Amino acid sequence: MIIVMTPQATSVQVDAVIARIRAAGLSEHVSRGVERTLIGAVGDERPLSAEQFASLPGVERAIRVMKPYRLVSRDTHPDRQPVRVRGKTIGSGVPVLLPGVPLIGSEADLERLAGTLAGLGSHYLRAGLFRSVANPWHDQGLGMPGVERLGELARAHGLTSVTTIADTRQLEECLQADIDMLELAPGVLYNPVLLRETGHVNKPVLLRGCETTPLTDWLMAAEQIASGGNHSIVFCLGGAERFDVSAIARLQRETHLPVVCEPDFPGIRQDQVMAQSLAALAAGADGLVVHLQGYGTDEADNALDEPHLSRLSRLLPDLYALTRPPAA
Repeated sequence: MIIVMTPQATSVQVDAVIARIRAAGLSEHVSRGVERTLIGAVGDERPLSAEQFASLPGVERAIRVMKPYRLVSRDTHPDRQPVRVRGKTIGSGVPVLLPGVPLIGSEADLERLAGTLAGLGSHYLRAGLFRSVANPWHDQGLGMPGVERLGELARAHGLTSVTTIADTRQLEECLQADIDMLELAPGVLYNPVLLRETGHVNKPVLLRGCETTPLTDWLMAAEQIASGGNHSIVFCLGGAERFDVSAIARLQRETHLPVVCEPDFPGIRQDQVMAQSLAALAAGADGLVVHLQGYGTDEADNALDEPHLSRLSRLLPDLYALTRPPAA
């Protein structure tokens, strides 16, 4: 934090600023120029805010020079840090593919999905079990009973399980079922209670954001998780019609943690998924999160039937070809 004093600031006003810095447990560095005095707060400035000093007499402005996120910042960790998920690695330089569906409505559908993904060579089984919208008349998903079944099917097929949680009760259920990776939707970025609790568990986190998520908010949500001791965080840029792969580069400039991308959204054509996947990988994405298109977006189309599985079977081999490491 740099505090710039006005040209008319008195020594008493300078001393008041220094006293406030020391009260916060930091030390000061005073630079007296011809016109102005600059006071630097030296140490961990996270407890400080610019507003604390801006209101003091004689202060012209206060400038925060340290980013509010430190644990997830590339300034603190210059080297990339891969995340391990049950023996698999995200962020190692070889892109990964995390296929699945946003919502599973029945145990039979969950079993069909697990069998199909295993047959296609997938390493992950990603399935939403809780609907996040407020409409009580929509299919709410398998819910709590599906959590244990998801873990069982993933282990039976040798897959890594991933599911979305929205509250601490769902978190506890996933821990009991030994779900491998916890996914947090963009709305959870502003739920400090769940973020803190997720930070206290030893489970990798897929932290999703979207085109409208402010970058600082996204990074501060990750910081909240990391402050609890859980540093296994993967950022996921969510699909949207305004697909901007430059957000991948912006994130990777700020953090050492892996960044994956969800290149699809409801209504997109398969060829567009491929084009956006290529763009995401060219921009440096560490992997792709792929939804089963058309499934779970309409109440009348909420069964995992053969057309859905056929669509998945056509798309995934092409995407696996994109993420396969080049031959030596």
